Amino acid sequence: YLLTWQQLRDTMRRSSLFDRDSPKLPFIDASEERIFQRKQALAKQKQTIEELETTVKRHFVENQYDLAYEAGTRLLKIAGDANGTNSVQLVSPYVLIGSAALGMGKI
Repeated sequence: YLLTWQQLRDTMRRSSLFDRDSPKLPFIDASEERIFQRKQALAKQKQTIEELETTVKRHFVENQYDLAYEAGTRLLKIAGDANGTNSVQLVSPYVLIGSAALGMGKI
């Protein structure tokens, strides 16, 4: 069944979706959405950094220096993305990579 434009307009007026007095839906500003997504991404990166650091240390304990080196390079990349390339937070990944390289006999 087809509605005329007038019937459609009347139906929309009666609908609570198009009622001007109905409560408004909570719309998020684009800048607020970007800030929220950036915070979520940073939290996920920090969690990944902690997990990788634990993995590197576990490989050291197990004398698996090649695996510690690979995990350390991943840790350095993610820590650099999260904290910036000039951050003090990169000291720990560099030390872990150097220790792994010493264990492998590369240095």
